Amino acid sequence: MREKIYNELIKLIDTTLEDKDVGPELHKLMDIFKISKEELTKEILAYTLGKGVDEYENKHYQNLATRLTLHFHNLVKETYHRKRQKIIIDFLRQINPKHIIDIGYGTPAPYLFEYMPENKEMTVTLADQDQTAEKFAREIIKNKNPEFLHRTKFKIYNMDTQEYPEDADVYLYLDSIEHTKKPTEYFHKIINQARKGSHFVLSIPICSMKGLENFHYAEWLTDEESRQWVKEGNLEIITEDVVYPNPKVDFFAELVEGGYHNYLVLARK
Repeated sequence: MREKIYNELIKLIDTTLEDKDVGPELHKLMDIFKISKEELTKEILAYTLGKGVDEYENKHYQNLATRLTLHFHNLVKETYHRKRQKIIIDFLRQINPKHIIDIGYGTPAPYLFEYMPENKEMTVTLADQDQTAEKFAREIIKNKNPEFLHRTKFKIYNMDTQEYPEDADVYLYLDSIEHTKKPTEYFHKIINQARKGSHFVLSIPICSMKGLENFHYAEWLTDEESRQWVKEGNLEIITEDVVYPNPKVDFFAELVEGGYHNYLVLARK
């Protein structure tokens, strides 16, 4: 199985780098950060195959090649990441926020570049624990729409400290909250300090933690488990959806024991 995925992933990397729509952007970022194709390929393989190539832990997010890997997955055509972003945009359209904070964002997600032009008053704080996140994010925003830099604030923020980040209309946790060491305790603390009427948007991985030790610190095996977890924070669920990986390009899902998909939820305090 791993050998089959390895070979298919190599082909996907080549196809994406040669794609006329997204290839030039990837090559430009590779040049800016001096990341070779070999280095990027190695990182994408490690990120997808996990322990099959490398002991993958949260510390790897400090690497610029890892940031580019995250961005690569956002750009791959037909990936579930694109479907997920469309749902996030629909959630934001329902509430029309003035300020959002994206916690553990990893790399600027497509919703920024599709939704911010619609909501011209909205500002965003991108919060992540590593300085490399801001360094990489600035280049992506500058490349896609430099005007957005005037509406974007960057914050070094580690969820493990359990500190309250700031007031916002929307708190986004897109496949990030499971990476903090005490997700439930942290989540309840943030909810308790948030303003009444503020919203939370979460993308929660539905999968086993087996093989993800020191990477994920919470496990939800069904949509109902994650739904109840959100409700335990005394949040009102407004709308929800699910997104499944595309087996043609989202190869990592084949290696997750018991399967993988995302539960997405918009909730209000």
